Amino acid sequence: MLKSIATGLGLCLFLQVGIASSEVLWRAEGFAQPESSLFDEASNHLVVSNVGGSPADANGEGFLSLVSPDGKIENLHWVDGLDAPKGMAILGPHLIVSDITKIRVIHRATGEIVNTIEVPDARFLNDVAADANGAYISDLVAGRIYHYADGKVTEWLDTSAVAYPNGLYIEGDKMIMGSWGEQLDENWSTTKKGSVFTIDLNSRAIARLKGAEEVGNLDGVTRIGKILYFNDWVTGDIFSHVEGETYKKVITLAKGLADISANGDTLFLPLMKDNALEARRFKSE
Repeated sequence: MLKSIATGLGLCLFLQVGIASSEVLWRAEGFAQPESSLFDEASNHLVVSNVGGSPADANGEGFLSLVSPDGKIENLHWVDGLDAPKGMAILGPHLIVSDITKIRVIHRATGEIVNTIEVPDARFLNDVAADANGAYISDLVAGRIYHYADGKVTEWLDTSAVAYPNGLYIEGDKMIMGSWGEQLDENWSTTKKGSVFTIDLNSRAIARLKGAEEVGNLDGVTRIGKILYFNDWVTGDIFSHVEGETYKKVITLAKGLADISANGDTLFLPLMKDNALEARRFKSE
């Protein structure tokens, strides 16, 4: 079901320099634990990953949906037969999708699953980001980042000594990583809140992003212009960061806000616990 929300009712004022308000463009409901969304310019659609059942159970209940840019669910079960799909990235003609311990390679035009790769030693594959050299996949529980290229997956970086990686975002020769936290317990709690990190794609050197340390249990990372956005899955908080400044909380949405993404000036917000996807435009002062 799609709820159209009037522009005037969707204005929320923020106490932050540079961001005046957000406008709710639309809200689509009827998903099954939506974890991630990705705008595909070629098809002019959003692809939404649905966990379906438990996020860690290989039960075949997961699927991908197609949503129009104005929030209409055009094909709820575009791709079926997945377990608990989460992050996605575009790599050539394919979507690279994380699926607990597997990588799914899906044809962007047809939705055909063209390859399934079991990742050795993987425990909880999560976000995916891609550049011309392949795709990078975070493993939140194992504390690793894997690399996929030409049908093969290799371990790219062990981050467990400093952080448990979740959201990934690539710009130029740098990866930006949102961490769930440090010293992960079995109940998903951490002794320290997650920070935002930068990783040099060439040297693989990792460092905390200044001004974005110990923020929360971070999930998605994305950018609109000069503003980097990231969010806390547990609280539903969205934060912003501008180079040279300290991060600021922009807004609090529902708990279970998962892997946020952006297209143009619009943020797409998967609300796992509400089975909804929301699109908001963030306006600058």
